[in-house]
Amino acid sequence: MVPSTIRESFFMPGMHPTFRKLFIIFLIFVTLCVAAGGFAIGALLGYMDELPSIEALDNYNPNEVSRVYDRTGNNQLAELFAAERREFISIKLVPDHLTNAFIAIEDERFENHYGVDLRGAGRALWMNLFGKRREGASTITMQVARGVVLKDSRVKLSRKLKEVFTALQMERHLSKQQILELYMNHIFFGARAYGVQAAARTYFNKDVRDLTVPEAATLAGLPQAPSRLSPTKNKEAARDRRNLVLNNMRRLGYIKTDEELQRYLDTPIELNPAQRPPGKAPYFADYVRAMLTKENQGEDAAEELARKGYTVISTVDLKIQQICEEELRKGLEKVEEAIEEQKPARMSVEASEMGSVKKGQRRLATIRSIDGRKMTVALQGNTAVVNLPENLPYYHPDKILRTGKLIDIYISSVKNGKMEAYLGDKTYVQGAAVVLDAHNGEILALVGGADYEDNNNSGQWNRAFQGGRQPGSCWKPLLYASSFDVVDQNGNPRFTPGTVMDDSPFSVGAWAPKNYEGRFYGPTALYEGLVKSRNIPTIKLFMAIGARAAVSLYNKFNMVNPEGWDLVAVPPMALGTPDVSPLSLAGAYSVFANGGVGITPTPYKRIYSTKSPGDSRVIRPQTNQILSPQAAFMTVRIMQDVINRGTGSTTVGKWIMEEKNKGRKLPEMAAKTGTTNGCKVAWMVGYTPDIVLAIYVGYDEDRSMGPKIVGGGNVGPIWAPTMDRILQTRDDWKMKFVTPSGIAFADICSKSGNLATSSCYASGNNVYKNAAFKTGSQPTSSCSYHGAGSYQGESETEDVEGAYPMAPQGMQYQQPVAGGYY
Repeated sequence: MVPSTIRESFFMPGMHPTFRKLFIIFLIFVTLCVAAGGFAIGALLGYMDELPSIEALDNYNPNEVSRVYDRTGNNQLAELFAAERREFISIKLVPDHLTNAFIAIEDERFENHYGVDLRGAGRALWMNLFGKRREGASTITMQVARGVVLKDSRVKLSRKLKEVFTALQMERHLSKQQILELYMNHIFFGARAYGVQAAARTYFNKDVRDLTVPEAATLAGLPQAPSRLSPTKNKEAARDRRNLVLNNMRRLGYIKTDEELQRYLDTPIELNPAQRPPGKAPYFADYVRAMLTKENQGEDAAEELARKGYTVISTVDLKIQQICEEELRKGLEKVEEAIEEQKPARMSVEASEMGSVKKGQRRLATIRSIDGRKMTVALQGNTAVVNLPENLPYYHPDKILRTGKLIDIYISSVKNGKMEAYLGDKTYVQGAAVVLDAHNGEILALVGGADYEDNNNSGQWNRAFQGGRQPGSCWKPLLYASSFDVVDQNGNPRFTPGTVMDDSPFSVGAWAPKNYEGRFYGPTALYEGLVKSRNIPTIKLFMAIGARAAVSLYNKFNMVNPEGWDLVAVPPMALGTPDVSPLSLAGAYSVFANGGVGITPTPYKRIYSTKSPGDSRVIRPQTNQILSPQAAFMTVRIMQDVINRGTGSTTVGKWIMEEKNKGRKLPEMAAKTGTTNGCKVAWMVGYTPDIVLAIYVGYDEDRSMGPKIVGGGNVGPIWAPTMDRILQTRDDWKMKFVTPSGIAFADICSKSGNLATSSCYASGNNVYKNAAFKTGSQPTSSCSYHGAGSYQGESETEDVEGAYPMAPQGMQYQQPVAGGYY
């Protein structure tokens, strides 16, 4: 033990023992305080290490809405991707009176504190404890810390501490102007508007630089409670809040005189909300969205695009888009009328083919009566009460749901003269239309249905590019055109428009194909086979080329998907059994109009981002030489005669003739019609030297429209007025297809494919004038078919593009050896 004398001498000798004890206690207290302080500082430093880094603020990149404009850049079509409508703006472009308004109401000592306003916090604490109203103590810097860095709005002490320390760090690393810029671009103003620029456009339809002082004060008052203070919902509350902002600005000297303040206080809030056109070209904008998402592949594509803030200058021509929307809708209503007109004929066919009423049948029945949402129908002595949906699947239900009319029903049971049945129609007949610039692939119009907003009829299913439908005989030109470039071992064309195929009965395994007319025509030149849309010559051409070789030739035409269509190498495919979209078929037809060059269809011309200039680009679609210029032109010549003398003559051909008789000059046109098996889908795809127009109609369900709903007769009357109005939008269209070098012309007989004679004209068979051939492959011999033996004349003008019997499941087909092709 240390002697007491030594302890006394060491701890302040001469000090009174009582004071000495107190001093020792003081030293121990100080030591404990230092230790506690050190621990607190260490804990604080550790706590601050856990705070999010504020380095992200140096590259602040908030979500911005992407906007799509028409081809002029003047008309906005849609806003894409971002739920937040935001336009980033530099603080240098924000007017002083707007900045002053926010400082006056949100943080009047902003320029003087270091992130935390102790005076403001003390006042807020006093008001919250003893005052009549609650106050916040968050500075502008703290609000940025909470919203941008922490991204946490929970009411917790731990969050508030993080907010304070983050604000202090921000003030050390950022200038006041930088903090204001972050604040101005991040805060929420209601109505999906984030940031002052978006708010200025949302409420006043102005650029932020054009805001008046009262308008700036109105916006500055909103962030406290955007919904409750919204001038669109509660103008009185918004005015009171605005006036509070203005009075604060006067008190702080931002407004110089009382007279100026009073003038601002007396100014009414006059809103001018930005007009947003969601209805402009919605199907086209939907395709733009799909393509941008596809280009930015990955699970987070939409989220990534939401950060881009793209401005997209699209290719759409709004005049042409509107024409297509209007004419497609009118045309679909006409098709509905045609479906109604054919119901009596359908009912007779059903009676003979389906016999007596049975469970599980879908058939036509007669409407006996209609009472509100219930309809009584009768079929072969059986009756049923059918419930009608609230949203009827017809364009004109008043013309369809009438006593005595026929209606489709589905029979779920039948017993003792009573049926249980429900309405067979689920949606109205639909369709799509696409217009392409044949020379650059720009999509001038794209319509994917009758009404994009009609959710009861799958309105937002974009039939122009989603899914696909069988093209029927619209598929045939791809094979014929490709065949003209197939060569033999010596490099000579194996097939020309004069090549003859024997249109006679034959079979492939168990499959026995037939022509639409149910008859056979004997020797048939390929020119005639395509004009008249004959099935037998088409199948024999496919087999002569070789199935696998033909599939490769078809897939070259897929300008939308480089991987090609999903094709099966069997003969029925040549008649149009694959599913293709109107957009991809229009892209294929553009090859004919563009001298054999295929171009990827594109919905936009330029994409740029003010946030990421390196991400801006001009679109240059891919091009490929699909056909020789000569093969493309030879096909054009044949398809011109589809309109003049073939399956499009009674509708489109008639319209052209009538217009020419009036003295109107029209560009040359070529086209092909198509109707699938059972008349489920009908098409017409055609083109001028400049544009391609593809239209189809059909139910979304796998069902027939009726025995005579066909491409030429029912889609032709949509195609013609649509093209008519499109051609009136400009006066500088090219009038003629360009004839490439290496082309020779000849008048040929449809039977022999040789040079026509007077006997050919006299026979009643077709003679095709100025048929195009590759130079050296044109016929040199005169027709020997006519005048020698019997022949069968023909004079049909009906639409014959259509039906084909399907090949049996599991049919095996041996591939013939194909010649060379390119």
